[in-house]
Amino acid sequence: MRIIVFFDLPTETNEDKRASRHFRKALIKDGFIMMQESVYTKLMTTPSVENSVKNLIRKNKPEKGIVQTLTVTEKQFSKMEFVVGYHRLGGTAGDTLKFVFPEIDFIFDTECDKINTLIIENPVLFRSLLQDITDQLSGLDGKAVLSENSKLLNIAKKLELLDRFIPFDLNSKAINSKIVADLELKAVSDEFYSATVETVGRMETLLNNLAFDYMCDIDFTKVSIGSFIKAAGVEVRSAQSGLAEKIIDYFELVTEFIGSKMFVTVNLRCYISDKDAELFIKTAISHGYHLLMIESFEHERLSCEKRLVVDSDLCLIC
Repeated sequence: MRIIVFFDLPTETNEDKRASRHFRKALIKDGFIMMQESVYTKLMTTPSVENSVKNLIRKNKPEKGIVQTLTVTEKQFSKMEFVVGYHRLGGTAGDTLKFVFPEIDFIFDTECDKINTLIIENPVLFRSLLQDITDQLSGLDGKAVLSENSKLLNIAKKLELLDRFIPFDLNSKAINSKIVADLELKAVSDEFYSATVETVGRMETLLNNLAFDYMCDIDFTKVSIGSFIKAAGVEVRSAQSGLAEKIIDYFELVTEFIGSKMFVTVNLRCYISDKDAELFIKTAISHGYHLLMIESFEHERLSCEKRLVVDSDLCLIC
């Protein structure tokens, strides 16, 4: 037996976006897997589970939008016809990134329904790979190659390296700049235009009054809503307390404001439990994030993991 959830949620305001994220995270936490955008499914082993699952959906439902559920048997579900494309958890056909490092005779791709884990027990090779990625992120040449459908990609633009988790900061110059630009556009939209004009006018009056007593004339040349937003100091904060959840929030921010990237984590398993790691990679898969986890030693194997081990003698073990 399987339950399918269909939803169409508004994302016009920040409150709408938070409600949408909360609902999706609640589904994923309960074991739902994304079939395609806004369609999630979960396998139910017994009919009695259906009521508890539906109660969870009702408990976490947003106030706006449309949410629908449909329960089908596995036999019915298996007869689904794919008119265009094919089903792949967390992504669509034609959206495959491949990562290659010449010193490791293996191609890491995001085409399957698993997360790639690369375990490098040889410290020299471990350092060599990370140094190569870091160099390319700084604009230098390197040996590592990232491609999409046989087209080479610029690692500095299309790869995100996460190797510091204490503390884990969601803020970056690129993301914050995009958020400021987005806030500026909203400020001059029909909804906020009148309030924006009034606020800028009041600030101009205040600044002119402050400068009135000076002997020389003082002009303020950059009085705009954009300058006020920047002066306010935009910071991104996560409502999540766990590290794994915060990283997923960061993935979502990067994807929303910068675009799709390959995320590479370094020794993340040292900072989260096996249970959190399992949920983390399932969430990454369901959202379609391209992820490569690099570790320096082995941890407990996860169910959605495709693992390659390079031992201390540089032997490859799949």
